[in-house]
Amino acid sequence: MNAKNIRENFLHKELNYAVNGCAFDAFKEVGIGYDETIYHKIFHHKLIEKGLKAEYKPPVYIDYFGGNIVALEVDEIVEEKILVVLHC
Repeated sequence: MNAKNIRENFLHKELNYAVNGCAFDAFKEVGIGYDETIYHKIFHHKLIEKGLKAEYKPPVYIDYFGGNIVALEVDEIVEEKILVVLHC
C-alpha cells in the first residue's frame, strides 16, 4: 500500500488533517529549543482556536476482562475520536 492509498483510507480524514495542521502551526509558531510542555500547550490552544473539542492530558484506561490493566498517558483526545501523543 502506498502513501496515497493510506491517506485515502484515514478514518475521520478531515479531522486528521485539522489536527495535523494544528500541530504544524504550533511548531511553526514556537520554533525549536523549548520544553515539550510548551509545544503541548500551544498545540492545545491551536485545537481550541480551530473550534475542536480537545481534552488535554485526559486519563485513558485499558480494561481487560473487566479489570483495569493499564492507564495510558495521551496528550490530547480530539472530538472523542483521535488520540494524540506529541513528541518534539
